[in-house]
Amino acid sequence: MTHTDVDDNGFVKMKTAGKLIDNLLVPEGMFTIVLGMTKNDTGHYFVTNGSTMDPYKSPMGMWDDKLIPNDLKLVDDRICEFWDIEK
Repeated sequence: MTHTDVDDNGFVKMKTAGKLIDNLLVPEGMFTIVLGMTKNDTGHYFVTNGSTMDPYKSPMGMWDDKLIPNDLKLVDDRICEFWDIEK
């Protein structure tokens, strides 16, 4: 888990310790799943796949919807099911 930051061009990215790290490394590229958080009138949700302006991603077919309930147990259960990981 981490905080996000918006760069000078409006892109959402993982908050890092500084521009030197940003110039050398894209932390989101080291992960297969990067979920974001959003809220609307009905509650808080995880974003499973983003747009060109944010880094949110997950494997094709892992989620049926772009927004899923803000529930880490649901996320853990789905990841284990998707990759056939025994609990």
